[in-house]
Amino acid sequence: MEKGKKRVIKIFSTILVVLILLLLTCMLAFNAVYVKSKVIGLSMYPTLNDGKNASDRVFINKHEKGKRDDIVVADIRKEENWDHTLDGDYVVKRLVGVEGDRVQILRLGETHYELRVNGEILYTKNYEEIPTSYLYFISYVEAHRGDVERIDNGAIIIKTDEIFLMGDNWLSSYDCTSCGPIGESTLVGRVDIVVPNSENLFFGAIKGIFKQIF
Repeated sequence: MEKGKKRVIKIFSTILVVLILLLLTCMLAFNAVYVKSKVIGLSMYPTLNDGKNASDRVFINKHEKGKRDDIVVADIRKEENWDHTLDGDYVVKRLVGVEGDRVQILRLGETHYELRVNGEILYTKNYEEIPTSYLYFISYVEAHRGDVERIDNGAIIIKTDEIFLMGDNWLSSYDCTSCGPIGESTLVGRVDIVVPNSENLFFGAIKGIFKQIF
């Protein structure tokens, strides 16, 4: 009877050790791929939220720079045209334009706006007031209209090794609509997992991983 008890304890101890080692391995693998950050500012609202008491948390895939329409993080410290008084060293935005793209924002009617890339509609938005992103875009196009390598029929041309970032909140976002395209090398990674401020960070991350897999 005593031997049977010891055997059961040994089996459970072995299982526990294996589970702990597996958990540690998963954590090391996760940390090798992802870096955590919190959302600051309202430029990505309502996709990402900077709450009064707590902000959404994001996990950035350091090994994936992202493709068009992905949410990404960029290191804008060396971008001379970026207004560094408005943001920190890193910004989270949506990647809407890559090398070779022609990005344009059109106002159609009093409240309807379209973001077009290469002539195709990427987003449509409706605002009662004129969004600042649209005003910034128009100002940038007018200021560079003489540069045929940059402006083509009201669209901004994204050159080699450049990207175009925008916040989802066109009413309150400083982005490439103001300063123009920035270097592709600024990309830190792609946002794969978003944990809302109302969720537990650990369980939110686990849920995000399952979404990535399945």
